[in-house]
Amino acid sequence: MRSIEARFNRYQIKEPWIGAYIHLARAVSNQKFSRKNLGKSFNELMPKDEYRKLETRQLVRYLYKISNPSEEVEKSTKNHPRQAVDQKLVSRDINEPKSPCNQ
Repeated sequence: MRSIEARFNRYQIKEPWIGAYIHLARAVSNQKFSRKNLGKSFNELMPKDEYRKLETRQLVRYLYKISNPSEEVEKSTKNHPRQAVDQKLVSRDINEPKSPCNQ
């Protein structure tokens, strides 16, 4: 829990003009936090009057997905190995810089 809060606070200090949810998402990205920890952090760090209950559930669910991305890929591609290959190719294409010759 402290690591989420520490990262969140670092981002808040570094870039105060960006919204709190964005900082929280950056703080938990690829860190493998549980839904319970993410929910507690969300309730502690987000402004109380900013989100309704339904929105809060959806936002915490999204935080879980970005905190545990490999789990989501494994679940979605368990029965579809071709999807896993396609997803790796797409992520590779996105992450590689494009040279002026290929455009």
